[in-house]
Amino acid sequence: MMSHRAAAFAAALTMLLMPPGTNAAESSHLEELTDLSVGSFSTIEQARRDGRYGVAEAEIVRIWAERTDGHWLYQEQALLGESAARLDPAMKEKPYFARVIRSIEVAPGVVERTVHRLKDPSKGPPPR
Repeated sequence: MMSHRAAAFAAALTMLLMPPGTNAAESSHLEELTDLSVGSFSTIEQARRDGRYGVAEAEIVRIWAERTDGHWLYQEQALLGESAARLDPAMKEKPYFARVIRSIEVAPGVVERTVHRLKDPSKGPPPR
C-alpha cells in the first residue's frame, strides 16, 4: 500500500508528465515537486513486514533557496540496520551516499532534474 506522501508524489509526477497546456497550474509544478521531495523517508515499515529487508533512511532538504537558477536539494541516505530489530541510530551519521539535486522547469509543465553525487558523503552539502 502506498503512503499518502508517496501517492501525492506520484500525482505530482503524473502532472509533470502531462503535455503542456493540460493543467492551468503549470507554473507551480516545480514548487510542488520540490515540496513533495523534501522530508525524512525510511524503509523501517517494509523491514518490519519482511525480514529480508534492512532499514535505510533518507533525509532531503532544500538548500540555496535564494538561488534563481533552479531549486536545489541535498539528500543523504544511510543504512541503519540489517533488520528492524537490529538498528544502530549512530549509522545515520555515516551516510553511504549524498547528492545535490537541481530541478528546473525547462518548459511549461516539464521539470528537468540533474543529480550530482558527492565523493565524500560524510562532509555534508557543499558550500554555496
